[in-house]
Amino acid sequence: MSVRNIVFHLGKEYKIKAKHTDKQVEVMLIYNEESIGNALLTTDFIDVGCITQINLADEHVDVCLDGQHTLGEAFLKFLFKFPLMPRKIEFRFITCVPKNLESVTAKYHYAHIIDSEFKNDILLRRDFSQMPTKIILPENIVTRQNVLPKELPALLNLLRNNAYWQEHLIEERLNILVTNSCCFVALEGEKLVGFARVLTDGNAFASLWDVVVDENYRSRGIGTSLMQTVFSCENFKNINTFILFTDTAKPLYQKFGFVSEVESEEKSNMMHKFRLQDKHPRDMAELIHIMTQNADDICLSAPKSLAFLFGEPGKRAQHIQFWQKELAIIPEKISDDKHQQLSQNFG
Repeated sequence: MSVRNIVFHLGKEYKIKAKHTDKQVEVMLIYNEESIGNALLTTDFIDVGCITQINLADEHVDVCLDGQHTLGEAFLKFLFKFPLMPRKIEFRFITCVPKNLESVTAKYHYAHIIDSEFKNDILLRRDFSQMPTKIILPENIVTRQNVLPKELPALLNLLRNNAYWQEHLIEERLNILVTNSCCFVALEGEKLVGFARVLTDGNAFASLWDVVVDENYRSRGIGTSLMQTVFSCENFKNINTFILFTDTAKPLYQKFGFVSEVESEEKSNMMHKFRLQDKHPRDMAELIHIMTQNADDICLSAPKSLAFLFGEPGKRAQHIQFWQKELAIIPEKISDDKHQQLSQNFG
């Protein structure tokens, strides 16, 4: 993303500052130029967003900003609606919710995993010593870390044709997922037959997504070999929280020490919110164009900040128009007809 720094003034001497680094978004809440809270947001900007650190001083949580909304709500809303997201995130996690923000997260329909209807499908890695015996693959199958640019078309086809949750995947969306993830592939010669990606802050948190093997190559140990490649990666040796969501392949992940929250003796304080929509927007290229063509910092006044954070929910077309106006972006290739189509798709 080209915009690096964001400042949202909230009134009453409060403001939010955010900086997008290579691995995560660093957010600071400031009162009278002194820090009173901070958060770290790890995201692929498309599917997954995880708040891996969050705190806010008790005396400021319930300060009312506009007669309706509190500072705690504004802080979390900023994290949930991070301005550079081209669309709403599908899977949202908060790894450790502080007591003084639990009521706010619940207000926005976040739930503890143990109370969730998906509690059996959210797996956490508890046993880091567990690793199955190396599977001997056919000589012509290899695994490696990273996806080469020339392999992206093949990867798009692999995911579309072998992962029901990615059947509507488009090139622009895939490019963002790959750019913001650690990727692993399995190949037969130059043919891509397996894929997995990990979203991580490189420090304490990681999540595993889009583990896929070509249906013509299944039952040959390729999935297990991919997982061995992932969990042998030096990038993850210090990770103490590893999560994934699955409703189809639990036995594979249990080999590597993953268990559901209901099976675990150690309960987490993780909260989540899922959207699980059936398809993904076809107009993502236009949204991304709008959100990334400005190289300057974003700085909004208090009225505009609150309008963005607490505007009418679910109106994606309004979100588009808001940033077109604020960033003074008028993409030439988006016609009036296209705007009307965007309004229908995201309104």
